[in-house]
Amino acid sequence: MYEVSDTAIKIGCVDDNEPLIQQWIYETHARALPVWAYQQEVSLPRVVTYEVCPRHGYPSELWSPSSISCHCNETLAALVMPVAEIPDIQTLVDDGESIFQTVYDAVYSKFGVSLDLHSRNMISLQGRLLVCDFGDTNSKLVSLW
Repeated sequence: MYEVSDTAIKIGCVDDNEPLIQQWIYETHARALPVWAYQQEVSLPRVVTYEVCPRHGYPSELWSPSSISCHCNETLAALVMPVAEIPDIQTLVDDGESIFQTVYDAVYSKFGVSLDLHSRNMISLQGRLLVCDFGDTNSKLVSLW
């Protein structure tokens, strides 16, 4: 994730369905960030493709070196949306589970996708609790920052 002038840009691991699901949740349930732009193949500077490369850049526990390919100098997906904040812990405790369950049920019913129900997949925008990471279904938790 990159932040540029109050805009969040997720680069690299963006599944084709992720922006579709995210925008649908935003429009039908108001529990996701709006998708401002999405493109599957974006030409980016080498410094960016290197940094997001799963082999050379940010190390992830999701993959072993033998299970991944280098993405340096390749075109990558980019998802553009507003910047969100870390939610208030009390709001998470009070409302997080019911919001997550509502979004989970809606996404499963509409798209047949099971989301990763984890408190770190919740964000806040202008005090409103939202769900995020619609492309990382049933996966291990990875810290992005």
